[in-house]
Amino acid sequence: MPAPKSTTTTVPAPTPTECLAAAPISGLVGQIVIATVTEPAIVKLVDVVVDGTIGGIVLLENADSGVGEALLPLSEAGITPIIGVDEEGGAVQRLGPVLGIAPSARRLGNAGNIDSTFFAGAKRATGAAHLGFNMVFAPVLDVGRSAGTRSRAYGDDPETVIEEGLAYAAGLDAGGVVPVAKHFPGHGSTGADSHLGLPVTKPIADLESFDLLPFAAAAQSESVPAIMVGHLVVPDLTDGMPASLSPAAIDMLRSDYGFDGLVVTDDLSMGALRKWTIPEAAELALLAGDDLLIAGGLSDSLDTVERLVDAVDSGRVDRTRLEDAAARVLAVKGVDPCQAWPT
Repeated sequence: MPAPKSTTTTVPAPTPTECLAAAPISGLVGQIVIATVTEPAIVKLVDVVVDGTIGGIVLLENADSGVGEALLPLSEAGITPIIGVDEEGGAVQRLGPVLGIAPSARRLGNAGNIDSTFFAGAKRATGAAHLGFNMVFAPVLDVGRSAGTRSRAYGDDPETVIEEGLAYAAGLDAGGVVPVAKHFPGHGSTGADSHLGLPVTKPIADLESFDLLPFAAAAQSESVPAIMVGHLVVPDLTDGMPASLSPAAIDMLRSDYGFDGLVVTDDLSMGALRKWTIPEAAELALLAGDDLLIAGGLSDSLDTVERLVDAVDSGRVDRTRLEDAAARVLAVKGVDPCQAWPT
């Protein structure tokens, strides 16, 4: 007699989209919020990073030789956390006391040696990765000197910034960290420092032919998986809002320049956004289209998580917007949503 036919039904594995749709709101929110931290305070954030309440940290002040040991407990997190550092070289470098002093962007740009710039990025990335960092907030793609840039900019013309900035980004990528290009749409034409107040740029038509050119190039570069949006009012584009909280600005980056990577806010605790609390600014940023939100210190980050969970629960933010943001965060970390939240 012939063998009976099998009645076993193969159930297809869930797709990443299905896993995101089944994930808890709190878990999704946790992935998109990261906290600023000093080295001595890292220990205070370990528990909330390991349990997924927040998605990671960014070091904004100088480290010492104990930073690698301080970061080690974060490796116990169930979902790989973002462990970032504001490390441009020159005036903005947090790892100088550990890795040695790195040249400024201006110095690299003045030298005009693309290979040297690439290797400078790769060397810094290798050192940062060895300490436990997986994301570096560089290169600066602002064109020219301004109150917020000075030696942080590679040059005074878009061509130099494109060549040098993308070379540094490629070096960071080759060295094993995620580079975050900044600060779209560009600080170069502003007269104010967004750490202190809210700068206003030239009209958007002027930016398109100058300041925005490096970001247009970065949006198409395989070495730039993430772009930071600055706290900058852009006449004729953002309707008086900072670009970081402006749907029109994020749509320009996505639609006009074709960027499908991770969109990161500048630190939401900066003086430019003093009109809003950090949780309020975070909700506006998520609505605008930002994916990863830098939400100040531990207390403010926890308040931000609470507000965003309520915003989705109550319908102020559509859950699909949250899922989209979390998907991009996980993608840049190389994490499958179905591994993060098995169904």
